[in-house]
Amino acid sequence: MNSQRFTNTLAMAAVGGLMMLACKSGSEQTTSSASEALVITSSAAGNFPSYCPIFPVPAGTKDTFSLSQAYPDTFDVNAAEPWMEVDFRTDYQKYMKTVLAYAMEGNLEVDFNVQKNAVRQWYSAPWMHDDGKRPAEKGQNSGRECLHGLTREITIPVGTLAAAQTVPYQTYAIAFYNQPGGYTMGKVWRNPDKPAVKQSTFPEGTVAFKLLFTEADTTQVPYLANSKKWTANIFYPYNAYAERVNKDVRLLQLDIAIKDERATETSGWVYGTFIYDASQSGSSWVDRMVPVGLMWGDDSGDSTMLNISNKYNPSLKQSVINQSLLTVPPAGSNKAYVTHLGMGGRMNGPVDNPISSCISCHARAAISDEGVPASIANFGAKKYTYQDFQTYFSTIPCGVTTITQKDSKGTETTFTTGDYSFQLVNGIRNFMALLPPPAAKQGMLRAAKRKPIPMVSRDGSVDLD
Repeated sequence: MNSQRFTNTLAMAAVGGLMMLACKSGSEQTTSSASEALVITSSAAGNFPSYCPIFPVPAGTKDTFSLSQAYPDTFDVNAAEPWMEVDFRTDYQKYMKTVLAYAMEGNLEVDFNVQKNAVRQWYSAPWMHDDGKRPAEKGQNSGRECLHGLTREITIPVGTLAAAQTVPYQTYAIAFYNQPGGYTMGKVWRNPDKPAVKQSTFPEGTVAFKLLFTEADTTQVPYLANSKKWTANIFYPYNAYAERVNKDVRLLQLDIAIKDERATETSGWVYGTFIYDASQSGSSWVDRMVPVGLMWGDDSGDSTMLNISNKYNPSLKQSVINQSLLTVPPAGSNKAYVTHLGMGGRMNGPVDNPISSCISCHARAAISDEGVPASIANFGAKKYTYQDFQTYFSTIPCGVTTITQKDSKGTETTFTTGDYSFQLVNGIRNFMALLPPPAAKQGMLRAAKRKPIPMVSRDGSVDLD
């Protein structure tokens, strides 16, 4: 690791009346001798629920999910970062596979019960257990289920995964952060009753990965054969509101995010996505995870091919796509493929929003003082203008800053960003949504009859129920 980047302190600078927190880490740095680990000191948070309390644990369940929340007071800035030995611009697949190996090390043996990882510790974000919805209301509570801590994400439309897909399917996911990421979780939630989004700048070397599962079976999605399988306590059928049942889900997609200083000029983060491919060889499901692509910026000045889906865009310079996945295999094949990319050919996952991108989406992980999340790309039309494009694909710096958005009535709202982390921002949103009115917390705006706080889903739609 380059120790030069730790000589700079976190600078709080008022820019045009807005407070911006620089991406570089080191404000709470403590020094050590050359033979000792250099550590950064923070503070741990409280004790948070592990899964949604409104759904009963099925009778006979032996083990339930336990949130990894012993957020560290320190992290070792000299810890090995093997991906830094690879140039992601010239060898994206090696970079991605190096990060994947890092994320899997010690976790495969304990089936992602990460507290038992003997190699390195991983942590998950608090307050993802309950989004405030109740069975009597229209909609589904996306909070963590009790067996593996999965949260409900996008519903996959017909034909999105494969030509044989004739019914919609749900997706469920869980994300984990390494020690620098867990350290930041502890700073944000240092006071469990007052999360501090302005403390959410992640240090250099933060790595997060997400496992994304679907209830789809192999008759409809053949390339999921022999994928990793869990039993999860989920809604069934997909549009059920009141019940959760135990059902098998299969790993479809694996996302990675790395705070990498080599991407500071474009976003500060590098995002990658894998898809499971049954046609690949290997003794483990990990061997059959195929890179979809990698991106480190949004090519904000490139508006080519905005209205073309699933086509490689050679003009993009800040992302790379595995073009072999754009070819639809013959009927009867179990080879994986993707039916769409992101906006204008940008990198996005197989089940992600086709009019967004990994960077565009996560850059807008932001929240207002009232707990309302910023919207992500949701143009609401089949043809997109350059103005639409600029709204959602302009560059947003890493770290904590502020952005503004206008609603359909032209009303402008200011949002504080969470350094590209929806896990942090959505957790704060859920916390604020469940505060009983009136709840006049210092620094948080409340009304005695507060309106329900909307949610922004993975596909960009805004849930106003």
